[in-house]
Formats: sequence, C-alpha cells, structure tokens
Amino acid sequence: MSTIGTFDGFTAARLGIYAAQQGLSVTGNNISNINTTGYTRQVLDQISLKTGAYDRYRSQFDNHIGTGTLVRNINQIRDPYLDVRFRNTSADVGYSDAMLDGLDKIATILDEVGRGKDGSLGDGMLYAQLRDLYDQLHELQDNPVSGSDTLVRESANALVSLFNTYAKKLETLRQNTEKELKQEVTDVNEILRNIRELNEDIREAELHGDGALELRDERNRQIDELSSKLPISAVYTMEDIGGGRQIEKVSIYL
Repeated sequence: MSTIGTFDGFTAARLGIYAAQQGLSVTGNNISNINTTGYTRQVLDQISLKTGAYDRYRSQFDNHIGTGTLVRNINQIRDPYLDVRFRNTSADVGYSDAMLDGLDKIATILDEVGRGKDGSLGDGMLYAQLRDLYDQLHELQDNPVSGSDTLVRESANALVSLFNTYAKKLETLRQNTEKELKQEVTDVNEILRNIRELNEDIREAELHGDGALELRDERNRQIDELSSKLPISAVYTMEDIGGGRQIEKVSIYL
C-alpha cells in the first residue's frame, strides 16, 4: 500500500494553494471586467502533476499517485462558430442600418404624407401643387381669358420651384453621403492597420511565451467593429515556427 511522504504532502498542499490563488485572481479579473467592451472570460488551465514513473520491479500494492496540480496556462472561453455567426449577422445588420438611414434622410426631404400647402393635413405639398395646376388648366380650358392664363403660369412656377427645392436638398444629401462614405473608408483602413499591428504584437508575445489575452480581446473587438461595416471572413490557422512550436495566425478576407 502506497504511503504519502511528509514532503510529498507539503508539496501537494503548496501547489494546490498556488493554483487556488491563481484561480481567485482569474475570477477577480473576470468580475472586474464584466462591463469591459470586448472582454473574453478567462479560465484556468490546470494539469495533474506526477513525478517519476513506475518502477519495473515495484510492488503491485504500491500505487503511484500524483503529487498535486500545476497551472499550465490561462485560456479564453470563446467559440469560433459563434464568432463567425455574429460577424456574418453584424454585416447584414450594418448593411440594413445604412440603407435605412439613407431612406430616412430621403424621407425627411420628401415628407409628403399629411402635409398640405398651408401646413394642414392633406395628401402632400407636391400632390397639392400638381392638383392646383390641374385645376387651373381645366379652368383655362373652360374660361380661356387672360386672367386664367396668369393663374396657370403662377401655379406652374410654384410647382417648378417646389421641384427645384427638393432637387437642391437631395443634391446636398448626396454630397454629405459621399463625405460620410469617404470617412467610412478611412475608418475601415484604420481598423485594418490596427488589426495588423495587433497581429504583430500578439505574435511577438507568443514567441516569448505570453498568451497576450488582452491583445486578443482588442483584436476581436476591432474585427467585430470591422464586420459591422462590411462583410469579412476571419480565418484562424496555426503557423509552425520550428522546434515543435506553433502560434496562431489570423487572416482577414474582405
């Protein structure tokens, strides 16, 4: 029957305390970042420690058990499948939001529902002016005198003025929309530069044995923001750096 040595018990207890302290630190970090944008919950990766191996001539009654636990790493709880689904949906929502915003701005200019020439309830200013021109033309047909001709001209001028007003507002909207699109292109290029720099920093950290979890959170936040502006595909692969080591590599395809 196996017996535990004095120092074996001390070592197992000490390693357990260290692991518990690390677990409390990770839990505290998760709680303190519960409202941090882009933060991914972290979890402790523990393995059982077993020193030595079975002796070939050991007694069958002497079972060799582990001597405690070791903290191997701190990992993030993140589902790649959900990331893909979220980013695909985010692209669709971003497209719909942009389309809706543009239509809302056009509707603000061409808001014809419930507006009459005098601001009262009606079928719209444009419809009212077209109806007025129609009535004046009929009046001119029934009573072709100089006064009726003047009324037709005034009604036609009012209709043309209304069309010109709408045209100028729509042209201003077009110019503003082009400026916003140019700014969006600048923002997208800035996000792509940030992702590239984060990839380099994460690679450098991994080469030195650091998981760079905070940098990964920021990279995921940047990728999520990019997905809201245009359809993308983020592909995660493992890159062999020699010596039996591999590091993660992320490629963004537009």
